[in-house]
Amino acid sequence: MKMYGEILREYEFHPEAKCACVEGNTCERQTIGLLQRRHVQIAGIRIHRKGIERAQDVEAGLIHSTGSVYTEYAIPKG
Repeated sequence: MKMYGEILREYEFHPEAKCACVEGNTCERQTIGLLQRRHVQIAGIRIHRKGIERAQDVEAGLIHSTGSVYTEYAIPKG
C-alpha cells in the first residue's frame, strides 16, 4: 500500500500522454514549459461486439482467450 506522499511524488512527474511539448513531441518525465494538445489522425474505425453472457466469464477470469467472445468489425476508411 502506498502512502499519500508517494502517490503525489509519482503524479508530479508522470508523463502526460494527451499533451505535447513546444516542439510537438510527446511529453516525457523531464518536459517543462507550456504544453499543447497533441494532434490525432484517425487511421480507421473498428466496432467491437461481445456476447454478453460470455463477456461476464471473461471479466470473471474464467475465459482467457477473448477471440471466441469478442467480434471485431472493421470499417474501411473513406
